[in-house]
Amino acid sequence: MAKPVKYSSRQLTQFLRAIAADASTIDDEGNLITKGEALARLLFKKALGYHESEDPDDPSKKTYHKPEAWAMQMIWERLEGKAPMAMMDEKSGLSAEDRVSELATARLNSYAEAVVSVPPPPQYMGRSDNRDQGTKRPS
Repeated sequence: MAKPVKYSSRQLTQFLRAIAADASTIDDEGNLITKGEALARLLFKKALGYHESEDPDDPSKKTYHKPEAWAMQMIWERLEGKAPMAMMDEKSGLSAEDRVSELATARLNSYAEAVVSVPPPPQYMGRSDNRDQGTKRPS
């Protein structure tokens, strides 16, 4: 049995971009639609909601699909220029961001420990008078 090939996230992204550039179909005006464009159109369709005909012969039977929040969020983040969540390679350990976060957490914890670990107050040893306790004072 052949061993499955593992691809890095960078290689997978390159393959997806190549496939997205392939022609998928042609629209009514004769324009070529790539798989990437078809996927983007489907994403917008999911984000805005759409009607789907259950029976192609009877267009009156339509099902309404509500807008999907995840699709809206994905489109909004992409339009705002936010980077998509990156997948971590299995080969590499922690990312630089994770290491910095761990170092900062450890440093803050050590500061908090130093502040909290105050020595306890001294214990009360009793009264330290040198007065005679058996005699009365003259008034």
